[in-house]
Parts: sequence; structure tokens; C-alpha cells
Amino acid sequence: MSSSIETSGPQLLTEPPEDFLERLADMTWNHEKERDGISIDEIHAFDAINHVVSGTVEIDGLEYGFQIESGDIHGTLVHAWGAAEDVGRYVPPEPEQRTFIPRDRELPTRRPEMFAVYLAWRDTPWFKEKVGGLNYDSHFAPGGKTESYYSDWAAQRGMTVGGMSDFRAMLAEYKAGQAMEGGSK
Repeated sequence: MSSSIETSGPQLLTEPPEDFLERLADMTWNHEKERDGISIDEIHAFDAINHVVSGTVEIDGLEYGFQIESGDIHGTLVHAWGAAEDVGRYVPPEPEQRTFIPRDRELPTRRPEMFAVYLAWRDTPWFKEKVGGLNYDSHFAPGGKTESYYSDWAAQRGMTVGGMSDFRAMLAEYKAGQAMEGGSK
């Protein structure tokens, strides 16, 4: 005995069709907000090339919402696709400032005297200028060459590129160790 389930009307597509992605790229490039059933609500630009486009499109009588990233960092990346009322707008992640941190993540507890030297470096003009360059270049010229340049620079000094959250965690470990030893850092 076989049973069948009848559905009425077209089924929602599980991913955006290729021709839609091409039309969306053309619209974005040409600064168009509406064409061929596609409506762009918002474009969040990361830099001159990379962006996320949010909006709606009607395909076969169904309205879809989308959040699609395009550019040279990730290529084309679908952040969200589905029924328009379920997708909403793209909310970009809060950017984290980048910095240079010791390559040895256990340095604050294993060699606190060396971590103290690192903390002194952080207050020098050369360190502050290099961190400023890292953050500027990471935003305006992201990519492999930028990453390689700053990673190589950091490695020559016993450091690596990390986020401020990494630095704050290491600093907390250092301060906790100093408090246990009766230090006053």
C-alpha cells in the first residue's frame, strides 16, 4: 500500500538559483535597488570589494529573503536564504581590534618577567604604530599579503597576530599570578 502526500503550490527553494546570484551581482555592481523581482534593502560594505547584500526576491510566486556575501575574501557566501519573513536583515559582527600577542600563550604564568617586558613594549611608539597599521591594513587591504607581512613581522619578535580578547585573557592570567605572589601589577 502506497501513500502520497499532496502539496499545493510551489515548494520553497532550499538555496538561491545561480541566475539569481548573477543578477544580484550585476545589480550590486550597477548600484541598482530593484530589478526583475529583486529588491535590495541594504548593502553592508566591509571594504571596496567585499559586501553583504540583504533583500527579497520573488521566484515562481514565492517571496524569499536573502543575505548574501560577495567579494574576494570568501567569494559568494549565502548567510541566509528562505521565506522572506524568516530571513530578516544582515547584522554584521562587531569588529574586534587586532594586536600582537606573545606566541607562547602560557607566557603570563610560565615567565611573568618576560610578559612584563611585552607589556612595556605595548606602551612604546613603535608598537602602537605597528598595531595601528595592522588594524588599518586589515580593514582596507585585507588578504594574504597583509596577513603574511604582519605575521612575519610578529614572528621575528616572538609574537603572533591576535585579537584584543586574546590580550585581555593573557593580561588577566598575568594579574592573577601577580596577586597570588603578592605582587602589585
